[in-house]
Amino acid sequence: MWSSKLLAVDYQLEIRIDRPADLDRVVEFFERSAYAPEPVDEHTIALTPPEALDLSLARRELEIYLRILGRVHPDVAATLAA
Repeated sequence: MWSSKLLAVDYQLEIRIDRPADLDRVVEFFERSAYAPEPVDEHTIALTPPEALDLSLARRELEIYLRILGRVHPDVAATLAA
């Protein structure tokens, strides 16, 4: 018998937003994804991956989400923090 427990994630990724006025739109966008968004300050959102993903894979996935965000909200400037 096996268990289907999700593995814990021990890191978060951060997104930097150019304008504080866009913070709520970016949080709302990521609330519809599998990543759990948490505002850190007026320019930063921390995202927790939905499962134990390799860090490089999670970063690539978030880059895709950010491209989609740019299409949905072309006036919002958000980037994955280093």
